[in-house]
Amino acid sequence: MIILRKISIILLLSLFQINLFSQSLPVSASLILNPPHPITYSKYTDLGSNSLQLNINFLDFNEPSWDVYFSISIESQDIKLSTKPNFKPSIPTTIFSGVPKTLLGSDLYEYFDFNNIIFQNIDASTINSTGNLPEGYYTFCVTVLDYRSGIPISTTSCNSAFLSLEQPPIIISPACETAIEPSS
Repeated sequence: MIILRKISIILLLSLFQINLFSQSLPVSASLILNPPHPITYSKYTDLGSNSLQLNINFLDFNEPSWDVYFSISIESQDIKLSTKPNFKPSIPTTIFSGVPKTLLGSDLYEYFDFNNIIFQNIDASTINSTGNLPEGYYTFCVTVLDYRSGIPISTTSCNSAFLSLEQPPIIISPACETAIEPSS
C-alpha cells in the first residue's frame, strides 16, 4: 500500500512538472506552398503570386497587437538559403490578437532579397544567372520573431515540395497545316 502511494505521488509530481515547464508560444504560424511549385526563385515573391503563403495567428488575448518579423530558410539536400541573423525589415508586420493574418510571397519580398540572404553551397550569381533554384526536393521554413528582441515567438513551420523545370507542352497532333475534319 505504501509503495503504491509513493508511485502515485511520483507520477502526480512528474505530471505537474511537465505542465510547469512546458511553454506555449503566443503565435501560431503555418507556411503553405501552393502548387504548381515554381523553380524560378522570383516566382515566390512576384506580385499576385500565391506560390508561397504564410498564415499567422496571434493567440495572446492579453495583448491587443504585436510587432513581428520572420526568419525564413529554403533548404535542399545540397544547398541552403536563409535570412541573415542580423536582418530586420525597417517596418514590422503587426499582428492583432485573435485576428488571423495571411501574407503572400510578395509581402515577404525583403526576406528573399539576395542582400538579406546567407547562401550555403551555392552563389547568388548562380541563381541570378539562371533565375532558378537547382532542381530537387526543398523544405521552406519560417519562424516568427519578436520585432524588438528578436526572440522566437512561434514554433518553426515548414513545408516541402519538389521543384523541377517542366518542359513546355509539345503539340503532337494535328501536324502543321493539316486540315482537320469536323466530327461529332
